[in-house]
Amino acid sequence: MKPAPFLIVLAMAGLFVGYFSGSRMGSHFNTASKTSSAIAARPNEPGRALASVSPAARHDLKSLLLWWHLERDGVSEVVEQLERMDTAAIRSLMVELAGVRGISGQRDSGALSCSLEAAGSEIFRRDGEPALGWAAALDPAQGRQKILAAMIAAAAAESPQLAKSWIDRYLLEFGRIDSGILFAASRGATARGAEGLVELKKLYGNMLIGSLPSGPLPKNFNHRLFMENFSPGEPESRTTLQQWAAKDPEAAWLAVKDYSARHPMGSSYFGALFVGMAVGGKEREAIRWLMPKLDELPQEFRSRALGGLFSDSWNTRAAVADIMAEMPREDDRLAVAESLLDPYGAGPATLAALHALGSEKAQVRALVKSAESWRNMIKSPPDEMTRKSLRHYSTIAEELQLSPESRAEIDARLRPGR
Repeated sequence: MKPAPFLIVLAMAGLFVGYFSGSRMGSHFNTASKTSSAIAARPNEPGRALASVSPAARHDLKSLLLWWHLERDGVSEVVEQLERMDTAAIRSLMVELAGVRGISGQRDSGALSCSLEAAGSEIFRRDGEPALGWAAALDPAQGRQKILAAMIAAAAAESPQLAKSWIDRYLLEFGRIDSGILFAASRGATARGAEGLVELKKLYGNMLIGSLPSGPLPKNFNHRLFMENFSPGEPESRTTLQQWAAKDPEAAWLAVKDYSARHPMGSSYFGALFVGMAVGGKEREAIRWLMPKLDELPQEFRSRALGGLFSDSWNTRAAVADIMAEMPREDDRLAVAESLLDPYGAGPATLAALHALGSEKAQVRALVKSAESWRNMIKSPPDEMTRKSLRHYSTIAEELQLSPESRAEIDARLRPGR
């Protein structure tokens, strides 16, 4: 007896979501944090061992989960089942999927979208562009918009140039691009390597949403080519460098050194470089590896590099003191402490860094430099944000138990007109 379409839909949704949904996320860090509990519940998988360690020892859990996600491989059994179905049956199934009612919740909705995309991918693999024509000719009552989006997503994953004209038509008709289309394009381009991502950026430009790359990186991924074509301001660019640094630290170092000499924003890559080396609680080893290499940089580059050391951190307050203890030069320790100072709030890592400076003179020097950098942004007469900033520096001074003279010096640097 043929199973009810609704039961097929539920079975497909549950199986597909694990394979497809993670790589469609715009932020891998979000993916890691959301999937940590699920991974911990499965025996014999990397996340289980990590979930059992103490909170202080797993401050790098997000990166470890992220890399588990990027490295995982395998094809769902359901995809194999789709390959055995004839095209007419898959088309009929897509109509059933598009018409399902009674399933609520973001997760279930995402699972259905993934199921549609998987079915669309199989049809596109067989028929190519005519499959998009079939979807475009459907009646709206058959779920035309959902199916067309799924078919365009399938095309975008395999052939972004072919899909571009269909994306333009979809935008004209519906007024916005379905996010699944662009995530599929990103995922497909990532699978083709850095060259595929560069091509996608040229084709789609500002149309792309989320971050690139998306999904598992090929083993031969050209990290240097990627670095030259994508901004370090994009979180996933730095995440990709973290992975490279963990696998081939010397090559990653040379690329960062060369890039940062030509691009001021390259300093933020030093944080990614550090994180890649430090993953697994190896902060001391990572900073011991990095410090001699910083001697190869001009002083202004060195300061920027140290200033970006925690730009990709997960608030490593437990490691700040250990890291700064490996820095014999006070200027280096000051650069790290200053980078963690924010005029509107101080987290545990900031206070740990200031305490690690070891002397009131060094603490005041760091706070004064920070205050001077924010002075031009402080309004007179003070608005609420300005008052909050002034209170913040006062709170830090109290935490550090600074002398009245030191507090007066910091206050004088903050207030305009002095």
